[in-house]
Amino acid sequence: MKPLYFLILLVPFLAFSQDDDPSSYLLHENVLLTPVPTSLSEFREGLKEHNEEFHSEESYGARMYYISSGPNTGSYMWVMGPFPWSALDEPREDRKEHDEDWEKNVQPYLLPNSHTSYWRYHPEMSAFSEDFELDKLLVRYYNIKTFEKERMIKLLDMVGLVMKEKFPEINYTAYTNIFPSEKEGRDIALVFFFNEYSWLGQDPDFRKAYEEIYGSEGLAEFISIWQEVNQGEESEIWIFDPELSGIGNSVEIQEQD
Repeated sequence: MKPLYFLILLVPFLAFSQDDDPSSYLLHENVLLTPVPTSLSEFREGLKEHNEEFHSEESYGARMYYISSGPNTGSYMWVMGPFPWSALDEPREDRKEHDEDWEKNVQPYLLPNSHTSYWRYHPEMSAFSEDFELDKLLVRYYNIKTFEKERMIKLLDMVGLVMKEKFPEINYTAYTNIFPSEKEGRDIALVFFFNEYSWLGQDPDFRKAYEEIYGSEGLAEFISIWQEVNQGEESEIWIFDPELSGIGNSVEIQEQD
């Protein structure tokens, strides 16, 4: 048996498995939204109704997260997906109504700093131990040196093995920015799922765990390469907002032969 990871959207199960065709990989569309401070209630009401009407099913299902730390504190992240690129080629019969509703009921209550990014999901670098419900997310971004992305991904493959063997109770996933920006410096994201803030104060001693699997020389090599390819990191805490989301928060894991 091998584990496959499924995210509940509206259909019973949506597989995160991906085949060898590069065009079949799954991605998320993330849109940073900052409401006008004096129009927060109007923003929330308009977005709630918009997501319920236009983003509550299939590939267009969307979740909302409140950003509670980092430079974007006070903003919201609108997350649609996962879906393959081909899903965007399918015509929406309600496209006109969708755009008109957004322009009338959401756009007027936003500050002009919205930002859209697309993130590729990497199941081989992710680990889920049991079914869970989305609550809080620790999103850790890494700024990778130019032309060093593949070396970093190899490191994260090894991190994934350590996490799965030594910390199976921790649910986390990895994404790469499909259209990265040197100015933004957010090339790779590791997302950790948790419920209690006390989890943030725990020290899992990753170095010790890594050394137990790869040895002291392997750890030294890992640290050396990490310092060569990584230019810095930045973290945010996201809090799932069920009231504003078009889809729910359940994540279910199943096994398939």
